Amino acid sequence: MRTRKRPISLHSRLAAMAAGLVIVVALHGWTFEIPSLPQSAADILAGHARYLASEQLTGRGVDTPGIKLARDYIAREFAKYGLRPGGDNGTYLQGFNVPIGVTVK
Repeated sequence: MRTRKRPISLHSRLAAMAAGLVIVVALHGWTFEIPSLPQSAADILAGHARYLASEQLTGRGVDTPGIKLARDYIAREFAKYGLRPGGDNGTYLQGFNVPIGVTVK
C-alpha cells in the first residue's frame, strides 16, 4: 500500500509563517539579564557622599580642581533631578567672595 503525499495548502503555509513570525517577534525582546533592583534613597545618598569624599576630589581649597569637580557634579545632579536653577545668570551656581591671605594682628 502506497501513501500519497498531500501538498501543503497555502492556508497551512501562511499559518506556519505567521506563527513563526509571532515567535521571532516575541523572542526579540527577550533578554538574559537579571533586572536590577531599584536603589534605596539611602544607597543613592551614600553614593553621592562617597563620590564627594573620594580621592578624585582631593583638595577642596578655593579654586582647586577638586572643588570644581564637586561643583560640577552637584550642578549636574540638580539638573538630573529636575531642580530649577536659582543661581547667578540662570545657573545652579552662586558666586561669593572668600577672603584669602588674611593676617591676624
